[in-house]
Amino acid sequence: MSYSTLIKEPAIRAWIVATLGTRLAVTTVPLGAVLLAAEKLDSYAVGGLLAGGYAAGEALLAPWMGRRVQHHPLRRELVVAIAGEAALLLAALAVVLTAPGHWWWAVAAMALAGGVASGVPGALRTYVSRIGDDTPSGRDRALALDTMINQGCWLAGPALAAGTATLVSAAAPIALVAAGLLLTVPAVLAMEGSVTAATAASEHETIGARRLVRLMIVPITASALIMTMLAGLDVLLPAL
Repeated sequence: MSYSTLIKEPAIRAWIVATLGTRLAVTTVPLGAVLLAAEKLDSYAVGGLLAGGYAAGEALLAPWMGRRVQHHPLRRELVVAIAGEAALLLAALAVVLTAPGHWWWAVAAMALAGGVASGVPGALRTYVSRIGDDTPSGRDRALALDTMINQGCWLAGPALAAGTATLVSAAAPIALVAAGLLLTVPAVLAMEGSVTAATAASEHETIGARRLVRLMIVPITASALIMTMLAGLDVLLPAL
């Protein structure tokens, strides 16, 4: 199955929209939070707490959210998680803009936002692997497409945060992410509603260790390079 054939599938198109919206959130929020706090609170330290809270919530709640997604319809879980993350990001933004003296509530909201969305990337990856599962090549291309979107978002996210904060306002990155998340909900509703992660996983064949290493080595290497570039951007852009 070619990439052009794959992306003609309505289910794949809906997945692409949902994946772009949710992955850009993960890659835009950290720098956006730092720039927001730097301008509105005059504190890079609070910005670090906002970004760190988002990442910490994602890491701490990921096991629980992953188990939850495993046993419930993906579409329902995705809608709840995406809408919840958008609402919590807007709540954090509102605290910073209207009650800056109570910034710790914004940190708490950011942590919850990262936590409720922690199962979304894995759920979407499971979904696309099942949709592309008609042939082995179809599944491989679907997962490769997922990797390409993911890495592209890691490059685009910091640039989006810095660009909108500079050209519009410091609140723009978080507001834009929240709006983008809400716009992905119709795409999620267009996905198949009966799929669960457990059902999809049970249909996959067992692969050998050598093939697993071959499949992983390229995305792992690419991820390491892109994360290095991202770390440099996160350090340099706020100072420009």
